Amino acid sequence: KRTALILAEEEELIGDLARRAYDQALMEAGELSVPVLRDLPEALRRRIYWIALKEVGVPLLRIRQGHLQALEQLFKGRARGPVPLPGGFVALRAPGRIRILSGPQPAVSPFVLQVQEPGRYPLPGGWYLRVELSPTCPEGLRLKKAFPFIVRSRRPGDRVLVPGLGHKKIKKLLREKGLTVWERDLWPLVEKEGKIIAIPEYYVHPDWKPSPQEEALCLKLERGYKI
Repeated sequence: KRTALILAEEEELIGDLARRAYDQALMEAGELSVPVLRDLPEALRRRIYWIALKEVGVPLLRIRQGHLQALEQLFKGRARGPVPLPGGFVALRAPGRIRILSGPQPAVSPFVLQVQEPGRYPLPGGWYLRVELSPTCPEGLRLKKAFPFIVRSRRPGDRVLVPGLGHKKIKKLLREKGLTVWERDLWPLVEKEGKIIAIPEYYVHPDWKPSPQEEALCLKLERGYKI
């Protein structure tokens, strides 16, 4: 009985340590910081994976040792994912983080849309790009009136002009934002006369930035999950 009590107390202590470590590693819902995990022993990391899976709603009764081992491979950088998880969830490795998302990440085919007026435009993956004409844009990206323009997927060699730095590859820019390969392939670009003038949430070409008082376009990217 005494031994059982000691073991129970130790288990409670380890559980408390894991919860505190999880709180430190948590970046936002379903995202764990790789640098924080790196300072922890593997046994404690496994506990953290378990807590993270529980918090996002993965059915724990269907979790097997192989799932935890696959998450450890993501952490070590030996795999990128997606790692399929019970309940339709997947785990991915992104720069500096492990991400647990709901739903499989299908292959993305190249896409091109012609945008000539405000509206809500469907994108692959169940995403939408909302284009509005408004003097304010608290939750989106402001862009000078640019109709008509093209919304398309990323292509090899795409670059944008960054003041003071010259041209930068869009692939690198999106990777620095923590997006996975699947997300980078899906992320819409706004093209006008052969030039990338905007990337929703991240970039506006200097020539296409509206003044604060100017009525402008408001671009809002609607996703099935938060990045």
